[in-house]
Amino acid sequence: MNTKTTLPTIDDRYLLELATAPAQRLFPVLDRTIALRPLLVLLAVLPVMYAVANRSFSSMDAEWGLRALEVRGALSSDALIFEQELIGHNQSINNSRLIWQPPLVSWLTAAIMQFSGATEPWIVVLVSACSTSGLVFAMFALARALWNDRVAWWAAVIMAIHGPFLMMSQTACPIALPMLCAVGTFWGVICHLKRRPRLMTWPLSVAVISLSGCFLSGGPLAIAVLVPISLYWFYWYRDVSLERQRSGLPPKRRTRRMTLGALGILLLVSLILGGWWSIWMTLLHGRDFVGEWLTGPDVFRFSQRPVDGSSSLYRLLWSNVQVFTAFAAFVMVGIGLAVLRLVRRVGFVVGRRPPAAFLLSWFFCGWVIWSFCVMSSNVSLETRLLWQSFALLAGILFAACAIEAVTQRRLPTFTVVLLTLATGLLLMTVPPQVSFTRSYAVRPKVTHPAAVSGPIALGKVERSDDQIIEHRPPELLPSFSQMSEKLSLSVRVWLTIGLCCFVVVGLWRLYQFLDRHDQRHRVVLIVCLVVVFFLDGLVGWRGVQNRRLKDDVLAMLRRDFESIETVERWSVLASRPIPPSLEYTVHAVWPNAKRVLIDSWDDVLAISLAMNETRMRSTIVIEWKEQTTRPIALRMPKMRVREVGQPRFLWKKRLRTYYIVEEPAKIPSQT
Repeated sequence: MNTKTTLPTIDDRYLLELATAPAQRLFPVLDRTIALRPLLVLLAVLPVMYAVANRSFSSMDAEWGLRALEVRGALSSDALIFEQELIGHNQSINNSRLIWQPPLVSWLTAAIMQFSGATEPWIVVLVSACSTSGLVFAMFALARALWNDRVAWWAAVIMAIHGPFLMMSQTACPIALPMLCAVGTFWGVICHLKRRPRLMTWPLSVAVISLSGCFLSGGPLAIAVLVPISLYWFYWYRDVSLERQRSGLPPKRRTRRMTLGALGILLLVSLILGGWWSIWMTLLHGRDFVGEWLTGPDVFRFSQRPVDGSSSLYRLLWSNVQVFTAFAAFVMVGIGLAVLRLVRRVGFVVGRRPPAAFLLSWFFCGWVIWSFCVMSSNVSLETRLLWQSFALLAGILFAACAIEAVTQRRLPTFTVVLLTLATGLLLMTVPPQVSFTRSYAVRPKVTHPAAVSGPIALGKVERSDDQIIEHRPPELLPSFSQMSEKLSLSVRVWLTIGLCCFVVVGLWRLYQFLDRHDQRHRVVLIVCLVVVFFLDGLVGWRGVQNRRLKDDVLAMLRRDFESIETVERWSVLASRPIPPSLEYTVHAVWPNAKRVLIDSWDDVLAISLAMNETRMRSTIVIEWKEQTTRPIALRMPKMRVREVGQPRFLWKKRLRTYYIVEEPAKIPSQT
């Protein structure tokens, strides 16, 4: 039987593809994880130290510092005061403005103050600074558990230069610690599901402790943490069942029972260890506590009413640019790759769906709530910062995945070039700010001061009695609108046409330059990544630099206070409520001194007369006005008045300190 052999036909195009060398990936040094571990320590420590060294002691920090001093006083007092502090009835220092907020950060700060004896302003942000450094390690471990070491390294580098992330270490409000607890919960659950089906493992123990800390430090954030975990478990169990079906094996019911039981243990034990405080406070205070637990304290609440009349959509776009800065375009690319992985089962960094579903649910859960906080007028600044940071961490992982796709040569070079141009255009259209610090000049009708400032990328805000007007600080990059205001319409049209022609010609020349030269593609990709990282680092590291003039004045005032041995009472003569930073300085030096409310120097005379009848022997009077109102010939019976230190200027007002002490009894002379 004759058999005819047919030769296969091979296309020339296929031969050319085989002859072409495969595209080499960028930065192969990132595969050496063990050798680069010292670099990870530097990325976690040095940027945080730089941010803390350039921070400013804001009024928000002072509010949380007063809260810590209040807890410290309760720790050193009797059991009744400690019980009142625990259930939210202690009102010893600052009228308990933060008494219903998650207490873990205040507890830790008070414990550090109690054991170290330090009450300087830097001690207030020590918990946030340590949590921010730990968050770099936690995010590295989470990205490594979800994908690989390369994605983890990109996430660590982005966090080290990203300004909104570093600003978590500059504020005393509970932002960094809840984020650390949330990431620890994610890591523990994911590592537990990767192991053999068991009811309890040590990663799940880490998740239980982290979720408990999230309840005590982040409040409602702990509930949102359960959403990505549930979606990850759903896709994980679905993929496991599909793999067994493809192998011809029936699905294991034991796997589902064990994993659901582990998640049940996670929720139940964390509610017992961390959720007890919220449940107890809800039973004691009811709807009042729940309202502030969800939206934040009234002292930090404001309404947005920008002076330029911009729409809510523009404010939301502007807020997103301030948070993601130069990586906004890469965040969008990472979201698109994750959606493609879920819909078409292609794309993303690793060919698995659970990480994509997990990261999408994490990002959109935080972003939707944060967007609502941006639009709403009944949400405090602290709550907005919390959800902003929650969405920011997911965005950093999206940006890291997109950059890894670039280094793996999975994105066309022209796409990366267009992303870089879009980043520059976005930063020019909606320019980031030189400083992300938000300062408040508040004249409230209530008795306590609400002069608040905190790290958020929304400019300067001044509030009258019933509204807030938004002002933006100087911008790092000039915007198109600012540059075009001085030009006529015809000049602007010709400039726009010329710029478009320049971009088109440049892209055409770039296409000719890249014609089938892999080395040239590598150079262009590296240049694009360097430009993006440089822009983000420039904006971020400039953004964490704050003016410290007020801090220097408070430091000198603190030294003046420390020169006085004993103070039993203190009072303030001011035309408006004193800022919390000044109040914190007084309480930090004299924690046992009681404040006496006065309106004029006549009240000071009344206090001196009362001191003669009581055991009080010394008091401090702080005069904080444009001009001094002290009488020239001020005489108090049996009292000595002397000025402490030099006059200072704090917020354009003269600040003088007077020490009133009982004169020593004269010894009669013996004749």
